[in-house]
Amino acid sequence: MIQRIQTLYLLAGIIALIVCLLLPVGQYQPEGMGVGATLFNLMIQSGNPALQPSIWQQSFPLFLCVFLAVLLALVAIFSYKTRKRQAKLCVGAIVCCLLWYVGVYFYGFYLCPIEWTFRPGIGICLPLLSAFFFYLARKGVLADERLVRESNRLR
Repeated sequence: MIQRIQTLYLLAGIIALIVCLLLPVGQYQPEGMGVGATLFNLMIQSGNPALQPSIWQQSFPLFLCVFLAVLLALVAIFSYKTRKRQAKLCVGAIVCCLLWYVGVYFYGFYLCPIEWTFRPGIGICLPLLSAFFFYLARKGVLADERLVRESNRLR
């Protein structure tokens, strides 16, 4: 039901995550001369064709976290009849967004070569924004559930 405020919050969170998929998460910059690389949610793109992509350059877990959060939010939108499940799906989407930050830390700082530095990009703040939207959606779902319980108690 699109007229519920939590549905709008869930849609805003989904849009923020889709935009996050399109924007770079950060850049790897070498300390000296050289071409850096850009971290996206699905891959690490290098400007130097001589650099062979290694196994650490495939950042598929970041994409998986974003995809699962979007999928959980979409299921939450269409499960408006069961509010308890909708609230649980919002929590699952929040957890996926927070796990995305664990993955960014792993790919950005732990697996970064020693002679390179990682500079976060604009796309790094969008999963936090969508997690906030999912929190607001959960809060709205729980308010609806409380309202239904109070109206049942009055009968």
